[in-house]
Amino acid sequence: MKIAFIGSLMALLLVACSSESPQTKIYEPGISRELADFRKSIIQELTYNLHFTIPQEKDADILAQDTIGFVLEQPHEVLLDFREEPEKIHSVSINGVNTVCDIRNEHIILPADKLQKGNNQIIIDFIAGNQSLNRSEDYLYTLFVPDRARTAFPCMDQPNLKAKFTLTLSIPEKWTAVSNTYCQDLQVNQGTKKIHFAQTEPLSTYLFAFAAGMFEYQTYTEGNHNIGE
Repeated sequence: MKIAFIGSLMALLLVACSSESPQTKIYEPGISRELADFRKSIIQELTYNLHFTIPQEKDADILAQDTIGFVLEQPHEVLLDFREEPEKIHSVSINGVNTVCDIRNEHIILPADKLQKGNNQIIIDFIAGNQSLNRSEDYLYTLFVPDRARTAFPCMDQPNLKAKFTLTLSIPEKWTAVSNTYCQDLQVNQGTKKIHFAQTEPLSTYLFAFAAGMFEYQTYTEGNHNIGE
């Protein structure tokens, strides 16, 4: 009887030691259900304003800036996803204040004391990750399914947190580019073409996409619609 009791007690102790609290799982690599549920419960009106500077050389770094906006009902610690080396994050500004953030386990941790009730703006200067950019000598294209947007830029990479995306691409002058929306403005200066795309409707991160390169661009008319503009 005593042996059975000791065995049961040891089993309970092992379960207690091996179990993790929901809070612990939030900080694990990847995107746990606990993290996804928590962010969904606190984040509102999510937006991304992204600018990628894409060089001609395939192996050169892609410098980028990610401006993230969201609304909080109360200040909370917020985790962003970025599955790249922490060294690729050059700077983080939270509501206009340059902030040194804890970056670990594929997350950028935004401290609660830097965030505020209502609107928040996060500006991150970084080097884009290449894992899902599919780069070639004269083109690249994104493939962010199922959760690979976080390999390219900091974001909240879960399908139930839809956001409005605004994209700017700076590319070699001879290249062209396409994205989810139409070109709103185009500027050419000293061999670089800067393309501003219109803001999207709310999208999951895996549906956001762009491609740039030496593409042939054609337009045609179907009824009252101009296809390709």
